[in-house]
Amino acid sequence: MDKAYPSAVAGTPVEWSTGPGRRELTFHPDPAVTDPTDICRPSDEFPGDVDVTGATVVPWDPISWLLTVHVPGGAKTVSVTVVPEGD
Repeated sequence: MDKAYPSAVAGTPVEWSTGPGRRELTFHPDPAVTDPTDICRPSDEFPGDVDVTGATVVPWDPISWLLTVHVPGGAKTVSVTVVPEGD
């Protein structure tokens, strides 16, 4: 797939929205899930580094283009936004 998409969500997805240079995932975290959330971000959409709000980025894998994030504990709803670095 050559578009960004959430490949694993640590909870219940509510919305995945896209716009030019912006991706946003909103979900209800499941406290029983200890795995992180993964977002596939192909190089043609995000060729460089990204800025992420709403979550903490785990060191990402530039070879697989998989962005892995952890969300704040205790949150009822989380929105993770990904934009090109500096936007």
